[in-house]
Amino acid sequence: MICAFILEDMTMGVQRQLDWQTKSGVGPIAEAMFMGQKYDMGVICVTHTLSGTSPIIRDNVETFIMTGLPGENPRLICDTLGVTPEMAEKIKTLRPGEFAILNPVLWDKCVYATFEKPQIPGSLRESERRQVVESFLKKVKSSVPAPLDVFTSVPLAKTAPENNHLPAEETLSSSHIEMLVYIVTGGPKPLCRIYEQMGLSRAQGRRIVKRLDSIGVILLHTVPTGKRGGRLSFPQITNYGWEILKNKGISQPKSKTKGGFIHELAASLIEAWERKRSRTFEFEVDIGGKRVDSVSIDKTSGLKTLWNIGVSDSVREADNIEAILKLPVMQTSKFIFVARDTKFASEVTKLLRDKDPSGKLLSRVEIKTIAVFVDV
Repeated sequence: MICAFILEDMTMGVQRQLDWQTKSGVGPIAEAMFMGQKYDMGVICVTHTLSGTSPIIRDNVETFIMTGLPGENPRLICDTLGVTPEMAEKIKTLRPGEFAILNPVLWDKCVYATFEKPQIPGSLRESERRQVVESFLKKVKSSVPAPLDVFTSVPLAKTAPENNHLPAEETLSSSHIEMLVYIVTGGPKPLCRIYEQMGLSRAQGRRIVKRLDSIGVILLHTVPTGKRGGRLSFPQITNYGWEILKNKGISQPKSKTKGGFIHELAASLIEAWERKRSRTFEFEVDIGGKRVDSVSIDKTSGLKTLWNIGVSDSVREADNIEAILKLPVMQTSKFIFVARDTKFASEVTKLLRDKDPSGKLLSRVEIKTIAVFVDV
């Protein structure tokens, strides 16, 4: 890493709303943090919220250090850090001197730790502070900025041997690589379907998945089916995993939406569902000043269906639904809200009923769950 930037108290500067308000769909700081990887630039960003932070930034963070997340949705904490609901509740209420850290490079699981309170003997007088600062500035040497090409990395082919491999790649068998390929091709699918396509038993498949998960190549997410004991597991390829696939000639596709993994998963499943019915599909569409996650159109009738996906904040989703249903386009269109699970769907349903006890508002929206669109 050539340099690192420390952005202290940048909560407002990395808000997800900045992505929506920017014409390109990516906020300036999010774009700088993402593109800075190309020039070996690192960023340490100190914020006070997880859900409010741009998903583009969250998806490209290498190390998370949490000192408390009061008020955050436990589901988002589980998806981001790969922890259990019980651990998520603990992280929400961390006390001074406690923290949780996720650094897959050092350890593949989230770790709980403590630190002693710093013992500061007293306050620094202004005269002492100025003396230290002036002494430091006398030693600083400045120069004009260097041209941008100075920071460009030397091409890998000129510096690495022809058979260069990532450390994890050397420990993966052909079955491990084969499963990674199955995960990223043919659309999103649960692990049970991947086992079936590879001709593996559940026990054989679990052994391969356990290895990939333990070295940080994949992260596992679960989606409730709404049935007793029914949960579907979906694997997410990490940045580390994409580096391995890149060596095999497979590049990471562009994100369809601006949400996290579960939001992106739902969008892909809905798209596949609609395209099987010969309907056109478009993501992140601005409709009368309101942005919806996607729009599908029936080629025969021309009927539009607006889709929104909700996975974390039921209050915000209910407000969005109410605003969208007021748009003129809804006079001739259908609206479907897709919730993470039945519990989240019930929360949104109750909020819409509270907004309009007559039930007219609720009758204009069709509510489904992600599991409905999974082909198993």
